[in-house]
Amino acid sequence: MISLVDITEDNYFEVFNLMVSPEQEGYVASAVSIIARAYAMRNRNARALAIVNDGTIVGVLMYMELYEEPACYTIEQFLIDQRFQNMGFGKQALRLAIEILRKERKYDAIEICVKKEDTSAIKVYNDAGFTDTGYIDPENPDSFCLRYTFTKRNVKSPPSGEMSNDMKRGSTVIDIKEVLAPGEKSSICNCILRALPNWFGIESAIVDYDSDVQPMLFYAAFDDAQPVGFIALKKHNDYTSEVYVMGILEEYHRKGIGRKLITYCEDYCKNAKMEFLTVKTLDESRADEGYEKTRLFYLSQGFRPLEVFPLLWDESNPCLFMAKSIRQNKGKQE
Repeated sequence: MISLVDITEDNYFEVFNLMVSPEQEGYVASAVSIIARAYAMRNRNARALAIVNDGTIVGVLMYMELYEEPACYTIEQFLIDQRFQNMGFGKQALRLAIEILRKERKYDAIEICVKKEDTSAIKVYNDAGFTDTGYIDPENPDSFCLRYTFTKRNVKSPPSGEMSNDMKRGSTVIDIKEVLAPGEKSSICNCILRALPNWFGIESAIVDYDSDVQPMLFYAAFDDAQPVGFIALKKHNDYTSEVYVMGILEEYHRKGIGRKLITYCEDYCKNAKMEFLTVKTLDESRADEGYEKTRLFYLSQGFRPLEVFPLLWDESNPCLFMAKSIRQNKGKQE
């Protein structure tokens, strides 16, 4: 499991020994230089963090604040040791750094300057939701300026025929939108699932979901500009789609958001002339209060249990396969 930890007297020597491959040396500073730069830029609240995988330091990153307008955060340096590259550690560490800055939220964006030739790094940033600003720094004409905006939403209108996007609960308005940008899908998925440890407590599963949802149809529920829930739909064939993963922040449960997200997916399936909507969840043979509520929710939406697969996930997590006939559902469940 990847984590970000402070660099201390107990681990700094291990950080110093991190190295990139010779062909990458022109793209990133040495670990020693990164730590020194963080110290030199402490007036900009610079912070260097070690990237740790199951107790082993695999990299280091540094972020700080840019005070020049438009003020924002910047991830100034990002290094994964050559022994641990192509293992997904960089993507995981980047998402953790984004979440740290999202929670702090002094500014609305993060900027990164990356060499145009460093295509592998550009892909990692694009997948995380960074986009090219089009700005070329005169001092670094060989680099792209990429930007991640916390409040920006790349969305389009909901399916035709909807009376309203909004669900009002007192003064709160929940807005359902389709999210288009792959990186934003991953970011929303990561943020919501990590806030639901009683349902999604396996780190490797969260990482897989973050990646898997990128090509899928993806609807998110927003309270003002903040995502509070989402659903990702996986098309299996011309007849069937699956609710691949769905999550709603616990404080927003029982507000009709889950029902609305399911309705959006049903509308998509009907427009595509599909016949079945399916979902996999934890079977009742393993007692779990949270998933008992999940099963009851799907039952209330017209899903029915079809089969249990005891070993599809693992022995301690028996999988219940549920399905709903779209053709028989003449109208929306309100």
